[in-house]
Formats: sequence, C-alpha cells, structure tokens
Amino acid sequence: MRRVRSIGVAALSVLLIVFATGVLLKRYTTAYEMHPVFVEQAGQKMRATAAGQISYLNPNAAEGEVLYSVNANTGNALNFMMPCDCEAVVTKGISEGSTVLQTDLILTIFVNTSLIRAQTLMSIEGLNRAMNGDRVHMDLNDGRRIPVEVIASEATTAASLRGDLFVPVELVSADGALSTKDIGKSARLRLSKGLMGL
Repeated sequence: MRRVRSIGVAALSVLLIVFATGVLLKRYTTAYEMHPVFVEQAGQKMRATAAGQISYLNPNAAEGEVLYSVNANTGNALNFMMPCDCEAVVTKGISEGSTVLQTDLILTIFVNTSLIRAQTLMSIEGLNRAMNGDRVHMDLNDGRRIPVEVIASEATTAASLRGDLFVPVELVSADGALSTKDIGKSARLRLSKGLMGL
C-alpha cells in the first residue's frame, strides 16, 4: 500500500514538473503584441497634405476630374484629381466644409476590390524580434492561425526615429489566406521563437 502511494506521489510530481516546464517554455518562446490587427480592403489612402477646410468633395469623380479640394490655412486652394476609374470611399465624418489637419484621412481609393491587407501598431521590441527571425502569426478570433511577414514602411521608420514605442506595420500573408469575408475582422499578433532562440 505504501509503495502504491509512493508511486502515485512520484507520478503526480512528474506530471506537475512537466506542466510547469511547458508553461515556462511557452512564456519564454511566445509573446503577443498589445495592439489588435485590423483586416481591411487594400486601397490608396488619400490624406490631407495641409491643414484647412474641404471646399469640394466628389467621390464619384471620373479619372482626371477633381476628387476633392482643400482650402489650406496658408491661403492656397489644393485640388486633388481622381487617378483612375475606380471606387472612392469617403472617411466617416468627412464632408464639404469639414476641417482637416495635415495627414487626416479624407478618402480611400480602391483599384482592385479583392485585395486584402492587415495592419497594426507593433512594439519596437516586437518589430526587432520579427526582423531577427521570430515566427509571426495572426490569430483570428475564428480560430485560424495565419503565418505573416512583417513589412516595415517609411511610416515605420519615421515613427521609430521619433522615438515612438509603437510603430505602424503591414502584415502580408500567403495568397488566399485572407478573403473578402475577413474584412472588418480583428486578430492578435503572436511572435514565437524556437527553444534555443533559433
């Protein structure tokens, strides 16, 4: 009887050690980024190049026609032409008479409505890990885990040089991993490395 009890205690101890080791390994090898990932339709963002007031807005403009105009605080009138025969979607809250600041998003132009993109704000530490070879996955709330590549842009570099703790990045997945059904969904960004950091 005493021997059975000793074997039971030893087996339970081994199970607890294995469980604790698994938890510690997961904590060491896996990290989640703080900000959510947003999946959206890929398009060309049209932002205000100067602070001012929108004096004209025509999202139905044909190629070569004026898409919108901004009366800048400097006194200049800035006209922006439609670059293609494609769809333009005005940002919520923007209309003729709206006041905009430099870099405010006015509208988005969609050339190909089937292109999907994912973007997020990533910590400098997380970006460094991704650039040094950690595997990066997007964990969607429907249970899918999609491997992605982190793409640093000029905005990433500018934010980093300003000393920002979080920088904007784009995430590129394999063709077909995301579809138009995923537009509007959010996900978590997971970084993982091998046991020996390889």
